[in-house]
Amino acid sequence: MKLIFVFLLLISFSLTAFGQFIVKKIDEPKFIVGVHSAGVIAFGKDTLENNFHEILLETEPYFCYFPVKNLGFGLMFNYMYTNSTFNNYKNFYSFGLLTRYYVPFQINKPVLGKQKIYFEYNINFTNYLFENRYSYPVVYDKLQQIRNNFVVGLNINLVKEFYLDFGFQYLKFVKGIGFVEPRLALEYHFNKIE
Repeated sequence: MKLIFVFLLLISFSLTAFGQFIVKKIDEPKFIVGVHSAGVIAFGKDTLENNFHEILLETEPYFCYFPVKNLGFGLMFNYMYTNSTFNNYKNFYSFGLLTRYYVPFQINKPVLGKQKIYFEYNINFTNYLFENRYSYPVVYDKLQQIRNNFVVGLNINLVKEFYLDFGFQYLKFVKGIGFVEPRLALEYHFNKIE
């Protein structure tokens, strides 16, 4: 009987400690501005011992307004610089709509208390045109190509309301390929304090 009592007491303490460790999020964003960046750099030698390289560098300014607690809607613009010795790429542009949802809990520790986990979906209308299909097969023409992005991310508080945003996104073209890439951003949050 003592063993059962001690076991129940330990469970009670652990649940109480866990309840104090995860708490309701204190701040809620009202408006966010930021810039994402992502990219791929590949280089080496082909089977004929010729040097090759491929550089895809992407920048994406965005803003998001939160009319509902933890749920925001916004716009994004995208530019991708391309340089390749084996694909005849043109520079790419896109614009899109985004929606972001912040998980309404945070860790109740001084260092971790302002970190924010979120899920995001955005849809982009692109001018993507891959003329040589070595890398990405069957991607179609000019502003008819729609790209869906599914993102899981973490905002890491740097100082005041500046955040470093680190996430992984799954990009899926409506007609064509999908791939996963990391992304990095710098954001500024205009927060509403409860």
